[in-house]
Amino acid sequence: MSTQVFKLGDLTFGHSLDGPAVLVDESSTILVEPGCTARITQYGDVEIMVGQDIKRDLGPELDTIRLSVFSHRFMSIAEQMGRVLHWRDERPVQERLMEHRRTAVAGNKQNPLGST
Repeated sequence: MSTQVFKLGDLTFGHSLDGPAVLVDESSTILVEPGCTARITQYGDVEIMVGQDIKRDLGPELDTIRLSVFSHRFMSIAEQMGRVLHWRDERPVQERLMEHRRTAVAGNKQNPLGST
């Protein structure tokens, strides 16, 4: 199936694209499926109208495969987000713990955990 590819930054208010099409930006990619239409709004947003006349006869095998594919994709995204959050939060937590230990040892503040 032939698919058009567009740079999102080149599209302006009023552009309308029939799927299949791919809209590419620096940080995202938008897929416009066959039978759908993408329209650029006055605010630069992409509005996708889903075609109502498209019927898909999906068998149970395809649903199982699709579920597995999306499950793995979402799990991968969640794992990546977890690594980023862990990396971003790791140093500040250590700094807070060190600060807490210094204040507890110095006796300047009461330990909020109830133990010294």
